[in-house]
Amino acid sequence: MKILTSVTLFFLSLVSINAQTTNLSGRVFDHNGAVVLGSKIHIKSSKEKKTLVKTPNDEGVYSVSLAPGFYSIEVQTAGFKKFEIKKYRIVSSDKMCLDIVLEIESTY
Repeated sequence: MKILTSVTLFFLSLVSINAQTTNLSGRVFDHNGAVVLGSKIHIKSSKEKKTLVKTPNDEGVYSVSLAPGFYSIEVQTAGFKKFEIKKYRIVSSDKMCLDIVLEIESTY
């Protein structure tokens, strides 16, 4: 019985650890749906005060695991306006999606 309890507690702890992060993913593109290469996504936790920097792949797709909480998300790419969300809430979930649409910076 003691071994069964230990094994059960071990598996419950794995489920608990897995449930503590959420996979945030999405695409970075312009208003025409074209991938914006060279983007850097800065994700800053309001709780931990640390910043993660993610670079989308060649298809504009990014993915990051985050603990539940509030984050500021910023994307700056040459030729485009800065994209910024000051308080984006990550909830305890398997997956969340945030597609980022960048606007072309006006030249006048």
